Formats: sequence, C-alpha cells, structure tokens
Amino acid sequence: MAATAEALLIDPSGPAATAAVDLTADGRITVAAASGTRAAVLRRTFDGAPDISFGDRGTVFTAPADTGLTTLAPTGLAVGADGAPTVIASADDQVAVLRHTPDGTLDPSYADRGIALAAPGAGPSPVDVALTAAGGVVVAVNVTVGGRPRIAVLRFTPAGAPDPAFGERGIAFVELDEDAQAVAVDLHGDGTVVLAGTATRTTVAHPELLLAQFTPGGDPDPAFGSGGVALHQPAGTLATGLAMSLDGGGNIVLAGTSGDRFLAARYTSTGKPDLSFGDRGAATGVLLAHAAATTVAVRTDGSPVVAGTADNGWAAVRFTPDGRPDTGFGDRGAAVGSFTGGTGTTADQVAGIVLSAAGDIVIAGTATDRIALVSLTADGAPNPVFR
Repeated sequence: MAATAEALLIDPSGPAATAAVDLTADGRITVAAASGTRAAVLRRTFDGAPDISFGDRGTVFTAPADTGLTTLAPTGLAVGADGAPTVIASADDQVAVLRHTPDGTLDPSYADRGIALAAPGAGPSPVDVALTAAGGVVVAVNVTVGGRPRIAVLRFTPAGAPDPAFGERGIAFVELDEDAQAVAVDLHGDGTVVLAGTATRTTVAHPELLLAQFTPGGDPDPAFGSGGVALHQPAGTLATGLAMSLDGGGNIVLAGTSGDRFLAARYTSTGKPDLSFGDRGAATGVLLAHAAATTVAVRTDGSPVVAGTADNGWAAVRFTPDGRPDTGFGDRGAAVGSFTGGTGTTADQVAGIVLSAAGDIVIAGTATDRIALVSLTADGAPNPVFR
C-alpha cells in the first residue's frame, strides 16, 4: 500500500467550508471558503506556508455587514493572470461577484467597492466561475424561472457591469424543455462558453449528462449538439457530483461516478463522445468504497485526474490520455487518504483539485469544519515539500 499524504488543516477563525481552489500563475495556492458568516480567501505558497504578501498573513475576510448584505456564502473561485482572485457567492437572493486585488483587498475600481450583484431569477445559486482573457467574469447559475429549474449564464465586464455584448443585457439561458442543473463552466480561448450539468427527462430513467455551449456573444452555438445543447448517458449512472475541465485540444472532460468507481468522459468540441477515449468516450477507474467524484483537472498530456471522496476520505484517480486507469499513479491508479488521518471515521468533503506546471497535485476540501489541503507528486505519492 502506498504512503498516505498528510493534510494541512487550516482553521480560519471559525467553522469553515471550502468552496474552491485555484493556482496563481507562479503556483501559489488560493482557496475560497465560508468561515462562519464571512467569505474567506486564503493564499499559501506551494509548500503550504502562508503567503504573507496576501491579506493579513495570508488570509482575507469579507463580512456581509461590511458590504451592506446580510448573507454571503462563497461557491466558486477563479484567479486571474495577475494573481487577483475573483470569488462568487450567494448573497441575499442574488449572485455576488467579489473581485480582489492581487494583495487580497477588495478592488475599489470594480463595480460597487469590489462587489457586483445580479438577480437572474428566483433563488439564484451560483455554482462556478471563469475569467475571460480580457478580465470579464462568467458565472454559471442555477435559478428558478416560471417555477422551473433552469441554467443561466451571466457575463460581467472587466469593470463589473452586466456585459451588454453577451446574451440579453449580460444574461443567457440554456434553452431546454427539461429541468436542468449546472455544475461547471469553462471557456475556450475565443470566449466560447461551455457548461456542464444534468438534465431530467420523464422519458429517461436516470438524469442525463448535459453539455451546453454559447458563442462569445451569448447565443446557443449552432455547431454544438442540437441547438447548442447535448444530452448523453455514458455507461453507468453519473452521480450529481459532476465536474468539468477543458483539455489543451479543446475537448471537454467530465468527471462523475459509475457505481463505486470514478468516471471520466471526454467529448469533442462539438459535444459528441470522443470515441478515442475509454469505451465509447467514457472510462472508469479502480474500485473504491462509496466513491463520489466532485472535481477534475487535466494534465498537459491529456491525462484526466479525477478527485472526490471514497469511504469517507479523499481519493484521486488518474487516467491515461486514451482513457485507461493509469497504473503509474498511486496504488494501481488511485491515491487515497483521510484529511484527518483517520480510517473512515470522518466525512471528508473534496471541493477542488489543481495541477502545477510540473504536474504536482493539490486537493482542497473540508474536514471537521476546517479547510484541508493535500499535496501529491505527479505520480500520486505524498509531496515531500508540502507541510
């Protein structure tokens, strides 16, 4: 059995729940989390030490009362090329976008003192965020419109205003007659928006995988699926903990769960299964107890790394570029452990995974009300430089 990586546990002054993780261009780890009623952003160097150039000894808090809001619950994070974090949150039945400067303060030049707000429908729940090359912000939101669950995409200008060049006054909806929920958003280099989620049809036994694509102007992409939407059911049943990443070739890589195995599925840029990957576009990893995939990242060679929970701990599985379990990673293709060092006695939650330029891995999550970080080398072993 391979050695287990020891987690770094962080108590940011109050019960915490990790929302997302991202890396700066130079490899520093940035985490967005809820800390009590506050939004927290933490930055660590890649060896796990607090980044003292960011906020107060590596941490920034934003309290709802400081912004004129009553609630502020972070749900996503993206870090710009300059190192500036953008956090999305649910706030007073609205979507909030918090733009920070590279040193952690709220950016006074962005929207209203660093915070942009939008209300695309009833009960909006932002789920993921991506940044355009020009510094705009794209947010995937689950919302109720006309009593039906729908997916909305919001785009803000680099100054924090609704982008009039996208959709209708900065908002576009996935046009689908079925109930739908988004889980992830990403952007191609030209600004094309890609969404992943699930859709429920009364004529199909299980929720289907949903992919949707919008042009840079916010119109459904006619070259993608049927009218910009593709629905698919790979072998097995995808869990609701679905995630997405784009690879260097423009393919769409999704993570899910099939039985007690992590699943990766790859689709072309037109929304069709990539038949060169796995079994008709989908691949499953090694058997894990109570597996639930929640996040995915893709190496530069096209290898997907899927992470989530298994047997109440964390787990990561790597696939080869053609969709086979990568036996050169961890123990027969999987690295597993517990944030608290236990043996299935605590329920870890995995919020995100990021890969360094060298292929090293950081998994972020929550363990017993604390932020948890685990670092692995490219082959899935504990990272000796991380503390």
